[in-house]
Amino acid sequence: ESTVTSPYGLHIGHYKAATYRPKILNVHRILLLIPFITAMVPVRWRRTVQTMIEKEPGAPWIHRLRIIELFDAQANAGFQIFVGRKMMQHAVSNNLLCEESFGSTPGKMAVSALMQKTLAIDQLRIERRAGGLFDCDASGCYDRILPPLASVHLQSLGVQKSIGTFLARLMFQAKRHVRTKHGVSKTNISTTRKRILHGIGQGNGGGPAIWISHL
Repeated sequence: ESTVTSPYGLHIGHYKAATYRPKILNVHRILLLIPFITAMVPVRWRRTVQTMIEKEPGAPWIHRLRIIELFDAQANAGFQIFVGRKMMQHAVSNNLLCEESFGSTPGKMAVSALMQKTLAIDQLRIERRAGGLFDCDASGCYDRILPPLASVHLQSLGVQKSIGTFLARLMFQAKRHVRTKHGVSKTNISTTRKRILHGIGQGNGGGPAIWISHL
């Protein structure tokens, strides 16, 4: 319960408590579904909070900090369900993903990519052949994703148009606050005509699947 799951300070325990009251749970379900069906972005969902955590505990170096963006728990749950789960299952069952996709792909493990790399190196060594490997670490990959383009890619993998449109609208209408030890900032940054902010947010429940859709 010490893990925050929304910009408003709620933790997952608050939402689990709703499972004991079917009527309350049904209200949560309806409120979650409406924006993804209509592509309407609720005002409450537009507020996000960005904070930074240490990649290595005890080493708060600026280049070793990771930005985490907190979305409303209902919005994030929707991304996890419709993009991270439903879309990925549809894409795998219809062979819509490239064979090189391993991470966050049902039926595959990220360690399998490492195994393939190791076997390729061993084969080069055994056959005494010349070869080269290129590692491309997409630094800040979620921050480089263009929401409108992501919407198109998601639709190509079976996501409904309203869900893709909702994703793009939410990213452009989001009012991003910053959280530090002193609290949450009163001011915020958001996309304007002169300054367009890209990215889908580190911490987006559908982030891994959205990134895979670009491969």
